[in-house]
Amino acid sequence: MVIMSVLASLLHINVGNRIYPIFHIVKGGYMFVFPQRLLRWLSSFLCLLLSLFIFMPKASARTATWPFDIASKYAFDLVDIEIAGGQAGLVQTSYSDDSAESFGGGTGFGALWDENQDGLVLQTQTNLWELPDNAIPDEWCSMSENALLIHLNEEGAKDKTVIIDYSGNANNGELRTKGSTDEKSIEGKLRGALNFEGMSSSVNDLIVGPATNQIIGDNCQQVTMALWLRSTSDNRGYVASLKATTGNSTLLSLTINSNKSIQGAGRLGFLTRNKLDNAHKYIDHFGNYNDGKWHHLAAVVDGDERILYIDGERISSDEDGIASKTGNTGLFTIGGFASNYGNLQYSGAVDEVAIWKRALSEDEIAKIYRMQRSDLSGYFDSRVMDSKGEGGWSDIAWAPKRPYGKELPNSNSSDSGYAQGDINMQGNLALFHMNGSVGTIGDGDVIPNTSEGKAVGKVVGDPSIIKGGVYKEAIEFTDNGFVDIEDLSVSLDSDIKSTVEFWFNWKGLDSTAFGWSEAYGLDLRHGCIGFKVGDSIFGVNSESYVGGWHHLAAVFSNSEVSGEKVKLYLDGSDQALGSCYSTVPTSKYSVATTARIGGLPHSNSVNFRGGLIDEFAIYNRELSASEIHSRYLRGIADIKFQVRTCEMADCQSEGFIGPDGTDESYYSELVNHDGSLPEITFNNLQIDRRYLQYRAFLTSELQSELPMVNSVSIGPGSYPTSNPTISNLSPAPKYSTILSFVETLGVDNSGTIKYQISNDGTTWYFYDGAEWSEASDYDQTNIASEINENLELFMEDVGIGRFHFKAYLHSDSVLDAVLDSIVVEYELKGAAILILESGGSTQVSDNGTNDKYSVVLNREPQANVTVMLSVNDDVVVDPQYLVFTPNDWAEPQEVTVSAVASENGEGPASVTLGHTVVSEDPGCDGLEVTDVVIKVKRAQAAESPPIDEVAQPSPSDETQDDSESAGGNEADSAESGPSSSCSLIVR
Repeated sequence: MVIMSVLASLLHINVGNRIYPIFHIVKGGYMFVFPQRLLRWLSSFLCLLLSLFIFMPKASARTATWPFDIASKYAFDLVDIEIAGGQAGLVQTSYSDDSAESFGGGTGFGALWDENQDGLVLQTQTNLWELPDNAIPDEWCSMSENALLIHLNEEGAKDKTVIIDYSGNANNGELRTKGSTDEKSIEGKLRGALNFEGMSSSVNDLIVGPATNQIIGDNCQQVTMALWLRSTSDNRGYVASLKATTGNSTLLSLTINSNKSIQGAGRLGFLTRNKLDNAHKYIDHFGNYNDGKWHHLAAVVDGDERILYIDGERISSDEDGIASKTGNTGLFTIGGFASNYGNLQYSGAVDEVAIWKRALSEDEIAKIYRMQRSDLSGYFDSRVMDSKGEGGWSDIAWAPKRPYGKELPNSNSSDSGYAQGDINMQGNLALFHMNGSVGTIGDGDVIPNTSEGKAVGKVVGDPSIIKGGVYKEAIEFTDNGFVDIEDLSVSLDSDIKSTVEFWFNWKGLDSTAFGWSEAYGLDLRHGCIGFKVGDSIFGVNSESYVGGWHHLAAVFSNSEVSGEKVKLYLDGSDQALGSCYSTVPTSKYSVATTARIGGLPHSNSVNFRGGLIDEFAIYNRELSASEIHSRYLRGIADIKFQVRTCEMADCQSEGFIGPDGTDESYYSELVNHDGSLPEITFNNLQIDRRYLQYRAFLTSELQSELPMVNSVSIGPGSYPTSNPTISNLSPAPKYSTILSFVETLGVDNSGTIKYQISNDGTTWYFYDGAEWSEASDYDQTNIASEINENLELFMEDVGIGRFHFKAYLHSDSVLDAVLDSIVVEYELKGAAILILESGGSTQVSDNGTNDKYSVVLNREPQANVTVMLSVNDDVVVDPQYLVFTPNDWAEPQEVTVSAVASENGEGPASVTLGHTVVSEDPGCDGLEVTDVVIKVKRAQAAESPPIDEVAQPSPSDETQDDSESAGGNEADSAESGPSSSCSLIVR
């Protein structure tokens, strides 16, 4: 009524003590009077509008937050998306082989998964790297212009056995044998081999093939011949020959113990009919190659240049060339000449004979040797790994059983993380890896010491660095070459011991490998190997250690030399020492702060003649037997890798390569100088291709130590590129306006996240630049800022509802997409709580007339909501409390009210019933609810005024939209809260 009075005063004016409607005042003093009834109606209407404006429930801004903490609250792709740590992110695919299943996706050639050992293990009794058949190039070897390839794998080979040529040229041979052993088949360097007895009769133990010109043609100026041989003979022999004519005219022959010169025994080389066609010219090299071990021999003729390769190394060359001849009708032979020339028959084993009609390069010869040199060798080609995108490959990591092919740790550090074989370099005073540029080292040059010791290694004379050490390079010592060590911090106390270790390759000549002084060191003389003590040797027989690489570790004392004071380990085994040469004196001997590698200090005439030394170390303590054995094992076995990336899923169009971009290099532990497991970054690899495959090479020189790798991983793993989605299952309450949309990205996010939104969770929309349109896939999405900027139009184009979002997590396979949270600010309009009583009121009487009203929530709560009714002496309510759950919040619950009987008709005519709301949902807890007034009729109170029977105005019985004002009693929840903010409707 106050408002009505205010309005009336505003619509009338006082003129001469009369009240006129304001509309009577016009220009010139004339008045036009509206009908009073119309004026009264207009005033009432304006009053109503103003009243609605003043009392209309105001919109309250609220926030709904989705923190990605509970997976069950969201619908998402379980394969490509994970919810963890309050974030939703892409699942990174791991490219790791670590089980029978994953390794089983590849192909093993002598390297297979072993379930008992839980790893990929070398499982072969031989080397499997035979040269490829039929001149078909393999990833590791080009067989271009291969003219002959004889593997010599024929089992039970005897007289008249056909020896197959696998080059594809059908240059087969025939075994002719008349020796004492009819069957010539033996275990070879690569699978099988043949043994030749070298009998001095007309035709004995020969393989006779077709004519030379059938194999290489006439006037051949480029040719390569290579093979493996093993012999203990001192007799001169022709291992394989291309004959110019019958008789003894040779075009090209590989020889052993050749040239009839001094030191003929143990020489390897070849001869050709020279370019002038007037003599046979030798090119050979001494090295005790008749040591009973396998050696690779290759002859290359390239016009005038002739090059000799032994064990993969270019040994020497000259310009004598090869005769340009036609009519080379002499027969190709293995094992000697096919003529009455018995003294040139070869005695020993032969394997893998090959001839090319071109000059193989130095790298090609070295690669063949490296692949075939190990006694045991196999490889494993992995499954093809699919990044499902543009690659992004970064590195390769593996977990070998123990360190393989890994140099000793620098800086006195230790290995860690390996299942076996960790090495502790404690007490290391000097560590010389013997690496460097191939060639002669200059007198006075310094050999780097990579320990933390102060010792310095200085070159004396002209030793050379060569390829083909145990790990990388090695130093070859000559008649005038040493490395002197100065400033060694060794202890000279009598109760302290020192250890020296190194790898050596000895040609069998009397030599001194190391010396503390002229009287104390390590000798290889007089058929002995052991401690030099004055002019005596305290050690063991040296015959088994001629040729090939061997590991030596010697524990020196500062006392007399005896089996109790010193120890010698060869190839990882403790040796039972004795006086091998002369009687060992009982005098005391001591180490020194200076020493010499490759000889004795102050005696340039005593040296390690023609021998190789690699990985030399000195310790100021005694290494244990297990420590020394571990050092040996890391040098005799190896695991290394090459990798290829491909555009096609079969990955057959590309070759495997190493870090230098060619098939001549490998990813191996040679670059892993810290103590951790190997993890090597890819280099010179096209990493943006979708597919990747690796090849693992496993080799060993010892049947009892077969290398094993437990896992191989390719980094960094990739992320799905299918744009997987995540959407909210618990939407915001029914809104009338969305005010803002804000994303919080994870700190590790580097991908792209886009969205679609919905008002019902069924139909999805994106903003197309002009309006909100229905969306179907990732191409119809918006970034968060675009969503936020166009929310007002979303209300107009789509309408109100309950807010849903769908986030698309996009990656190019390299980048991760991580989402921390989504926050939406929205408004709820209309009455928060409506009290709608049947008939407009709740009336009871104490003669038994009851009434009911119902209660219901208008929002889905996040937790149970309990509504407790107040207790009153004049009325009874049933039940006294109501419980709503997130499942039944929309179902009305009734409250029955009855009056307490009064004997004298006394009591209040009305009772106020209150409600208390309790919930763990902060948007519902403590919600204010307007009281319900209960009218009570007293049967004994005649003077009581009758209850008004006129029905009070009330809203419709239909449930009203909870976003609109429905009149009646009302109360809002807190101004802001979580998405579960709710209210009560009491009716």
